[in-house]
Amino acid sequence: MPLHINSTHCPDCIKRSSVFDLLTPEELNFIDENRHEVVYNPGETIFKQGTACTHLLSFSAGMAKIHMTGSNNRNMIIRLIKPVEYITGAGLLGNNIHHYSVTAIEKSCVCFIERMAFIKVLESNMNFTKAFMMLSQKNMITTLNKLLNLNQKNNQGKIAEALLYLSEEIYESNPFTLNISKVELSEMAGMSKESTFKILRSFDKEDIIKVTGNTVEILNQDLLSQISNKG
Repeated sequence: MPLHINSTHCPDCIKRSSVFDLLTPEELNFIDENRHEVVYNPGETIFKQGTACTHLLSFSAGMAKIHMTGSNNRNMIIRLIKPVEYITGAGLLGNNIHHYSVTAIEKSCVCFIERMAFIKVLESNMNFTKAFMMLSQKNMITTLNKLLNLNQKNNQGKIAEALLYLSEEIYESNPFTLNISKVELSEMAGMSKESTFKILRSFDKEDIIKVTGNTVEILNQDLLSQISNKG
């Protein structure tokens, strides 16, 4: 089904993050007056690392990736985004700069909420602010754990973790069909594409997974979990 701009206003929207349920009707209307929606095609940049942080994003449909580019121009995918989630970062309340990029993986709809309007609501509603901070800290913990695993796990452990993450948290299915490339899979694992392809072939040969085109089936989840945990 094609995506269209959502004609529903914030008070009646079912595609918003649950934290917005803590706002009063007046606050929701204020947010509604200070936001707009954009539909992105696969591969389009939603915002770019280093640009001004002018809006908070509420991701209402599709799928996107949060990624960072290092000084060597290599990309690392921090995590994938699916509805319903808001997207922000340290730049919202800090130096007003995006510290990562967000790119659409499939056709996606994003609601842009003006930064200063959002901050005004944060200042007026403590329950909303607490819920917002809790979700922000949860995302920060996820990022820190990923960085720790990238530093400490061997290559097999990194790929095993990425496959389990895709199956259990993103697609919530086994088997699942990748809508990211195997190059992007290597960027999730912080590895070269050559090493990623080698390990996928090895897992396939050992009947841990089965790869058919873009479809991946985890055949031995216990063993894959052991490889991830001990990696």
